[in-house]
Amino acid sequence: LSDLERMRPIASVSDFVKALIWVYENEDKANELGKNARAYLKKNNMDWDSVVGRWKFILKKLLYFK
Repeated sequence: LSDLERMRPIASVSDFVKALIWVYENEDKANELGKNARAYLKKNNMDWDSVVGRWKFILKKLLYFK
């Protein structure tokens, strides 16, 4: 391990750079995508509290059936 002694996912730097360039060159479309994503999350009750609550529920069930 090297990155502050933490495992990190393997990522394609070149793909990340391409995505950043696309966002830079397509600011209006990127903003629209972000706005749509936030609206989807809100509509589907996917805020942090809700997501954490779901995980707690799942983990408690797993521990119960262990």
